[in-house]
Amino acid sequence: MTRKVLILISAIALTCVGVGAIAPGDEAAGSRPAPANWLDRAWKYRLKVFVEVNNPDQSDSSDWRALEHTAQLTASAEVHVKNPASDASQNIRVVDARGKTVPCRAYFLNKPETLTVLFSAPREGGDFWIYFGNDSPRPRERDNWLPATKSLTFTTLRIASTIFPRSLKQVKAVLRGGTSLQGRKLVNQIAGHVNPVGLRSGNNRYVTCVEGYLNCEIPGEYKFAVDSGGPGFLLINGELIATNNGTHRPSAKWTDPHTVILEKGYHHFRLLLAEMHNFQGVRLGWQPPGKKKVDVIPSQAYAKYVKAMPQEFARADGAESIYFAFNESTVGMKLPTKTVAPVELINLSSFDDSKGRVDYVWKINGERKSTSERTTEGLEIGKSHKIRLEAYRSGKRIGKLERICRPYAHSLAYPEFKLETIGAPNIVFVGEQENLSFRILSSMARAMSFDWEYVLTKPGGGGRLSRRRGRLDVTGSEEAALSIPLDTCPYGRDSEITVTLSASGDVLASSMFHVMPLGRKVRKLRSRIGCLVDDKGHPVIISTHLIDQATFRKWLVPRYFKSVMTSSNKNVFLYGCPMENTPSGGEEFTNYVSLLEDRWPEGTRTFDFVERSESINGILADVPKFATAISKRDPGTVVISPGLSDVIRGVPVRDFKRSIQVMLDLIRAKDASIKMVLVSPPPLATNVNLSQLYRDAMAKVAERNRAVFVDIHYRLNGTDYLKYYKSELDDSVYYTYPNDDGQKAITDAIWRHID
Repeated sequence: MTRKVLILISAIALTCVGVGAIAPGDEAAGSRPAPANWLDRAWKYRLKVFVEVNNPDQSDSSDWRALEHTAQLTASAEVHVKNPASDASQNIRVVDARGKTVPCRAYFLNKPETLTVLFSAPREGGDFWIYFGNDSPRPRERDNWLPATKSLTFTTLRIASTIFPRSLKQVKAVLRGGTSLQGRKLVNQIAGHVNPVGLRSGNNRYVTCVEGYLNCEIPGEYKFAVDSGGPGFLLINGELIATNNGTHRPSAKWTDPHTVILEKGYHHFRLLLAEMHNFQGVRLGWQPPGKKKVDVIPSQAYAKYVKAMPQEFARADGAESIYFAFNESTVGMKLPTKTVAPVELINLSSFDDSKGRVDYVWKINGERKSTSERTTEGLEIGKSHKIRLEAYRSGKRIGKLERICRPYAHSLAYPEFKLETIGAPNIVFVGEQENLSFRILSSMARAMSFDWEYVLTKPGGGGRLSRRRGRLDVTGSEEAALSIPLDTCPYGRDSEITVTLSASGDVLASSMFHVMPLGRKVRKLRSRIGCLVDDKGHPVIISTHLIDQATFRKWLVPRYFKSVMTSSNKNVFLYGCPMENTPSGGEEFTNYVSLLEDRWPEGTRTFDFVERSESINGILADVPKFATAISKRDPGTVVISPGLSDVIRGVPVRDFKRSIQVMLDLIRAKDASIKMVLVSPPPLATNVNLSQLYRDAMAKVAERNRAVFVDIHYRLNGTDYLKYYKSELDDSVYYTYPNDDGQKAITDAIWRHID
């Protein structure tokens, strides 16, 4: 059966690379050896891009052999050219990883000095090289390839079966039998009640498949629902997500929506429908993050063109160059006074580090913004913005490039930002290092750079005493954290702290704290959710200015007050994996849980252990179990020790971090004064580097939440590493989990933080 080109995503927004910095008049650049495997020395510049989509497991291809697969994608990239040629396609060549020239088309789409390149890519994606900058290109061979005009393939098959399929298993079974093509169309949306392929009435039976790609601009939880005239089955990335078992015409209601967590990017989907008579219509709905209800998926959410992400830029002469790409989001953010689109700025400059360190500065409309290699800025939609990247070596500018960006967006989101306090110490001492720590929460996980400001003033909006500013790059709501060194107010009088979060000049969220010296006013304070608050409900920070910090009496009262507030409950709850090795050959093993229980003094406090879930889903399945466990207990300290299960199963690190974060949020909701202790996974004997990724993830979560971090990975992964995993039988066998010596080392590390 003929394989046609399928076609992908909503906006051709992407990848622009600059060549303008190499034009005469810019800073001189040294030469290096030319890159290897250059297509033709007549081409001056080369941009490497990468095409990636989530595709279903090809091992089940036999289930869908009667259907037409999407063999090709249409990828979109942008290159920066200073002197556009009249025949753009003649000045572009696209080459795949095998060195084969790929069909392409090039267009100027009202973007200054920007050439949009559309090219054919296989379903599995991969690396591609775009060559440009040829003053006298040879005419390319004409081909019949054209970019996509529709985003979805609508295929209907008549099935040779007396069984009307009412389950996905039955649909797969009838497709393996005899089928005949009833009709095929390309469409842009799944929202119609019409008969697009002319199904015949009568006792015939059909299976209809709508196949394409969803563009998820926002990572997070999505709800999907199918509303169809017959049984319907929605598969995303090869997994069954939502079903509709009714036999009726599509209604105005969405029944039984199902939830799935999707990463940002392109996700393959297949919607299968069983029809007894003529086609009665189908609707496919979703509820993306930030939306309050399920609605028909808009046409721009289906991928017509896939963005080819830029990887590196090179010149035929190998000279050093400054250049960058930018990636515009198609989802705009509605701020209080303006609407902005997050634009990712990607530095692809190639300078020789052996000649000295190179520093970079991003400027937008003349204002210095960031020095990061990558940054995501909110640019107002509908306006032109000058984006400039400068490179410096030893204080001397060695390169610059300026581009114009006019962002747009197909849809808008209305995020509500909050600054949730992680750490707001009620009592601080001058000379101690204390921080105000926050999590930045939003109804929509958007990657962007934010500005924060910390202002210390006299009460009631009086004179400013101190002020600090900074920037924060946010990759998603669960990753956002802000920690600011706290002024302990050595002024001997009350003051106020205001922390604000803003983007593109608009204030998104703010928090206020009342700071007062220790004194009789403390008696007038009240406690709420584990914090002292004033009569206006603002958290209160009690500051003591000690002239002589070595005098014990001046520390005694506030120290005692602080210890009573945070350590009144001595009960400990441990949730985790005992990491006990499987007995064999008569061996007996111990584990750190039993060792902790043995050390526990009787009568003074309780030690409670709950073993984590052994679900194949890893730590994601632990969240509901942990929620139930913490709701039934009243601990003063909670220890979370996940062990190696997630490492061994290869649970995505992002899911690992998110699950731990949710557990900490549950603890904080239970009682903000509970002490939180996170224990890293130990080294994995067969892959120490892999287990270190999870160790680093746990460390970041602990830092973000001001939790105690117990690092058993590095404690065991030293010069005596084998000592902690070797069998006592001395038979060259090494255990998956630490041996008795390792368990004792883990016990010692945890004990010092809960004793």
